[in-house]
Amino acid sequence: MRTIKFGQRPDLAVALGAFMGHALKRPDVDVLVPLPLRADRHYARGYNQAERIATGLCHVWNIPIATELIQRPLTMKNFGSKSQASRAESDRFGIYGAYDVERPELLKGLRMALVDDTLTTGSTLNAAAEVLQKKTRVADVIPLTLAYAVRLRN
Repeated sequence: MRTIKFGQRPDLAVALGAFMGHALKRPDVDVLVPLPLRADRHYARGYNQAERIATGLCHVWNIPIATELIQRPLTMKNFGSKSQASRAESDRFGIYGAYDVERPELLKGLRMALVDDTLTTGSTLNAAAEVLQKKTRVADVIPLTLAYAVRLRN
């Protein structure tokens, strides 16, 4: 995951997304929705790794990608804060309120898969799903992640 996020390898994210598409059963959804990055992170990387993973899934499953359905509004809360990976588990719930839906009427009745790169505590996906459920009338939201973090105990 480090290479996908920080090693300037968006091609690897697409390839792993396609591999994921072959390994998993195609979900019964209308659209793949990659979770958006904060603006500063997107600028620094030059791409959104979740969007590239979704591109690989799209190639295999032939499900369209919608990158504009959910946004990360540019606020001080969303700019320049620590990444989820660098936070203590008890501090990861600060992501709530970080997402917004600009045109909720477009989402009514949609079945969507939220695509992210890594599941750690689930707070990022939960925050996005919460905004979708509160502001829209989506029919279904399912999470899709390429990897999940395992906490090793000594």
